[in-house]
Amino acid sequence: MFQGTSRTRRGRVLVRRLVYRRLLTFVVVAGLMASITTAPVAVSASPPVLDLEALTGAQLLQMMNNGQLTSVQLCQDYLERIDALNKRGPGLNAVAQINPNWMSEAAASDARRAAGADHLLGPADGLPILMKDLIDVTGMYTSAGNYSLRNSFPATDAGITENLRARGVVILGKLGLTEFANSFGSQPSGFSNLTGQVINGIDADQNPSGSSSGTGASMAAALATLGIGTETSGSIISPSSTQGIVGLRPTVGLVPGDGIAPIDVSQDTAGPMVRTVGDAALTLQSIAGTVPDDTEYADIFGPDYYTTGVIPVPPDPLPNTSQRSISISSMARRLAITVPSRPAAR
Repeated sequence: MFQGTSRTRRGRVLVRRLVYRRLLTFVVVAGLMASITTAPVAVSASPPVLDLEALTGAQLLQMMNNGQLTSVQLCQDYLERIDALNKRGPGLNAVAQINPNWMSEAAASDARRAAGADHLLGPADGLPILMKDLIDVTGMYTSAGNYSLRNSFPATDAGITENLRARGVVILGKLGLTEFANSFGSQPSGFSNLTGQVINGIDADQNPSGSSSGTGASMAAALATLGIGTETSGSIISPSSTQGIVGLRPTVGLVPGDGIAPIDVSQDTAGPMVRTVGDAALTLQSIAGTVPDDTEYADIFGPDYYTTGVIPVPPDPLPNTSQRSISISSMARRLAITVPSRPAAR
């Protein structure tokens, strides 16, 4: 009898414990559900996924102006693309150096943009650029592709580098080329004894042409928004046409010539090599105009070659194509050209 009563009591205790546990579980779950349904959900802001092969400089600038993108994020995306395509993957071997100061330059641009449009320095402020390794950039060597010049670090920037910095363009890195800009006339296009062979950016079986081979390949592969090549006779136009990009050879003297390894000063000029005509305009706007210490062309044309009209004077201020665009039809009206209407889509 006593044994049965003891068992009954133990059974009741077990039942009570089970009920308590279930009640406790229900309360905990209900509390968690309440916190999930009532607490605000924090959404982490992630950088946008960029189609770097399709986006133009003007579109990227608009995204930055709208707060959808920063210059730092854009540069990081390009660096990831360089990492995937330059030495790995197809091994384009176009980019020879990365600017160690790219992040501080990009962050400074982001700070200017955050402060307001009036603080921006130029039409391409915040866009990254890659430059042929004939052009002096402080903090980076200028080798002209030659091994013996691998430790040749310039004391000052080239004139176009000064203009790029003054207009807020981020210098992302420097590019391979035909050694000494093919001034010997016997090297394979895109080959130098310092960095090796540059590969064509759209067809590895084809010659990349030169001597701005690295600029052509890097722009064809969309490794930066903007690019700079140099030309004495064909070194912008040839690799641009070979690799399917836009090359523009400026009038000699329109952009500064000092700080660029020369072949023939009366013919040498730096110029844009990019993916679109609009990007060529942004690049030219960012490099045009003399700098105080530019004597490269003054020695040829005279110290007042701008004021005497030998070289057209760039407009001041430069027009900002990132904020204002001219349609083909409106331009045609200015030039009294008849533009055929586009056939209806089928």
